[in-house]
Amino acid sequence: MIIPIHKLLQSFTEDIALAEREILQQVEAIDDCTPIRVVFFTGTSDNGEYASQRERIKQTARELFGAAAPVTALVVQPPLEGTLLAEVTCVKEYDQITYHDDYILLDGNYLYSGGLYSALEKSIEEQSDEIFAHLAQILEQEELAINDIVRQWNYIGNIVACRE
Repeated sequence: MIIPIHKLLQSFTEDIALAEREILQQVEAIDDCTPIRVVFFTGTSDNGEYASQRERIKQTARELFGAAAPVTALVVQPPLEGTLLAEVTCVKEYDQITYHDDYILLDGNYLYSGGLYSALEKSIEEQSDEIFAHLAQILEQEELAINDIVRQWNYIGNIVACRE
């Protein structure tokens, strides 16, 4: 059985791009387990800035880790302290790890995803349909079923916004 280990990292660096790199370098320095997912928490509220930050994080992870990059996700929820906060999921004991663009498979049946996104200009309904269709494709490809999911977290920006 794979037991995930969670670590919290943060940066107080004012420049957000430098804070992202600083946290990913801290992740790279973890030597007691293998990082498989990094969820960043940011204070940005601008969709363009959010998309740029999300892509920059993904590119920096690829640069630092190469093909063994952990999956990354970005949640618009400002940290209580510091510029940027990240929750890192690591594992210690596994036989096989397979890296994909937006998920990692451990031992053929433990799937960790992160950053399943849709275009921000789409409606919440369209985004949800697209993301769940993509998740269904991943599960089918890995021969897993929806009832194999142990934990799922959906972040929906502006969920409490009112239509006018």
